[in-house]
Parts: sequence; C-alpha cells; structure tokens
Amino acid sequence: SLVKYDEDYFSQFDAVFEMVAGLAREGNYNRAYAAIPGNLTELQDLQARTLIIWEAVSLREKKDGSLEHEGIAQFLDWLTNYINFVPV
Repeated sequence: SLVKYDEDYFSQFDAVFEMVAGLAREGNYNRAYAAIPGNLTELQDLQARTLIIWEAVSLREKKDGSLEHEGIAQFLDWLTNYINFVPV
C-alpha cells in the first residue's frame, strides 16, 4: 500500500524551517534553537539543527574571507537563490 503523507504537516515544517533559517541568518542562534518545536520527526529536527550550525559556519567564513565551503553553500542554497523568470 502507498503511504499517504499529510501535506499540511510538511507545509508546517517548511514554515518552521524558514523561521529557524531566518533567525539563524541574523545570528540569533539561541532563538533559532528555541523556535524548533518538539513535535518534529527526528529527521526534521536534525535538518533544523543542521541549518543553525551551517549558518554559524557561513558567518564565520564570511568574516575570515574563506571560500572553503563555497561549493556546498551554493548547493544548499538552491531553494532560496532563484531568479524570477518572466516569459517574453
């Protein structure tokens, strides 16, 4: 049988994920951690925590001028870095 996913639950996670991302990008790591709800799956919780760590590393690398993780940064930011395409 096919597993039916609750689309509302996943869209709620997307909202939580973006909220955590926004707080972490501002450097508010404690607030970002506190914004992670306790009802996430283990995978979703890990993704949110990983995002906080990633943003901290990115900020440190920007200050240092390091490009060591630039390739993976571009890969991970594919969802938020887009260009609005308007057909002619």
